[in-house]
Amino acid sequence: MEHMTRLALIAAAAIMAVGANAQASATKAKNSLEKWMESQGAVGMSAAVVKDGKIIFNESFGYENRETKVKASNDTVYRLASISKPLTAIGFMLLEEQNKADLDKPVTTYNPTWPETWKPVTPRHLLTHTSGIRHYATGKNDNGFTQYRRATDAVKKFSSDELIYKPGSKSQYSTHAFTLLAAIIERQSGMAFQDYMSSRVFSKSKSKTLQCEDLTKTAPKHRSELYAKGTERASHSTRRNNLSWKFGGGGMESSAKDLALFAADYMAGKIVKPATVKEMMKPQGGAAGGARGLSWSVRGDEFSHSGSQQGCASLLVGFTDSNVAIVVLCNTSGVAPGQAVGLIAEALGLMPDQAASAPVESAA
Repeated sequence: MEHMTRLALIAAAAIMAVGANAQASATKAKNSLEKWMESQGAVGMSAAVVKDGKIIFNESFGYENRETKVKASNDTVYRLASISKPLTAIGFMLLEEQNKADLDKPVTTYNPTWPETWKPVTPRHLLTHTSGIRHYATGKNDNGFTQYRRATDAVKKFSSDELIYKPGSKSQYSTHAFTLLAAIIERQSGMAFQDYMSSRVFSKSKSKTLQCEDLTKTAPKHRSELYAKGTERASHSTRRNNLSWKFGGGGMESSAKDLALFAADYMAGKIVKPATVKEMMKPQGGAAGGARGLSWSVRGDEFSHSGSQQGCASLLVGFTDSNVAIVVLCNTSGVAPGQAVGLIAEALGLMPDQAASAPVESAA
């Protein structure tokens, strides 16, 4: 009995030591992020880290709404910008698992009314930015205030434009490519893209706030205001632009915690099959695709995507071997979330070199 009591005391002491170390690491991460926020001139930010399916770090800083003095919290919902792209990719791959879509069939297979010039384009091209579909163009962007119920309608904004290069011959970033992918998802699922993602994809995870930013629906209670980094003080965007024209490429929102939980469920094979996760991690397209999987930027067991748009700077970095994902969401465009991810990884001892060097994508 005495021996068992001694073992129990030793075990309790060890657990307390681990807990103390974890608390010290979390405090270091929090202090580093507070300094980073101040140096960047950011208004509000939330960060979350998940390991083996459990949140091990979740902190928020600054303001959700600076003008009304509402502080950012772990429930604050931020724009994801281009992190929407790999989430759309996951939605497409779920259809492929169900034999309702194919990575390598021409996009015109799904809608014969689309331009003849799109016949060489496949979903794989769309997912790897090698399709030839253009990105934004001066004078041809949406005004940001039109509501599109269907991605199929938004495709009309660029369907009359010529391809800017032969599909598969090079790589050039394109948000419109993901609007086209969203339209394919609509055709094959029989649902509006935003409804499909909520009911068929996001519902598979523990996430509660992850969704398309649909301005026709009731806003989340803690949806953040939008800001842009300034020389002295971040400016406040008083009118929220409508993202329905690019839900698939840059129109989703979430709390940092919920996005991290979704990443954990994704790595665990709960959203799509483990084989699909591996397929999405494979570098695609040789020189044209570069170090890009199916939408993700990839390197070894690391996958990542960043985002930047009105009132948003975001980054998600995951590591499949260690089952770790780090999320940083900020309501201030123009800041560098990769630096924040690096600070978190260093403080918590989570692959600091890799996480700190996660690539930054173009604006969503």
